Amino acid sequence: MVNGSVLVHTTHEQFIDGEIMDSKGVFVCFFTAVYGLHTVETRRGLWASLTGIAASVSNAPWLIIGDFNAVLNTQDRIGGAAVSRYETQDFEDFIANTDQQGLGDARVASRIDRALGNGCWMLQFGHIAVDYGNTSISDHSPLLVQFGNDHTGGGRPFKFFDFLANHSQFQTVVTLDWNRPIQGNPLSCIWFKLKRLKSKLKQLHKEEFALI
Repeated sequence: MVNGSVLVHTTHEQFIDGEIMDSKGVFVCFFTAVYGLHTVETRRGLWASLTGIAASVSNAPWLIIGDFNAVLNTQDRIGGAAVSRYETQDFEDFIANTDQQGLGDARVASRIDRALGNGCWMLQFGHIAVDYGNTSISDHSPLLVQFGNDHTGGGRPFKFFDFLANHSQFQTVVTLDWNRPIQGNPLSCIWFKLKRLKSKLKQLHKEEFALI
């Protein structure tokens, strides 16, 4: 996104919340930049506030990005004390209750920098990758989200027609592709499997029905 702007709605000790607009002032998405406090107890205000925002923007794309200062999985810390359920519980509950999905994949010693998107974000901007830069003197990893124009105008949207399900290869295509393993949390796995399957069905439609 070139020459865009951010309209700030709320400033909080642990986040800044607002909306991103393009160069013409057209709404792009809601955006929350996070810097979580350092203890489980002090971060509970963050989760409560973010849950409230999630309810208010549920019908629009929402990107949350920053340093949550909280790990989500036991694999998110290499070395040091083992990750406990006490550390991850609040973050896990927030993810489960607000339909958030992780974007990109950080490889850091203690994964506390994350980018999350809600369901509307994934539907509208699922093609956008979040790049995690290399850490330097701290355990923080810079996150880069690039809003480009390369996805717009990329052909007609795919429409699923009932007759495609009657094709002799339909069941085989769906079963084989769906059973291919994919890494991630359950919600992300479903999303990316559907996205991957769409490509297969578009190809089947093109080969068998495009000229009908």
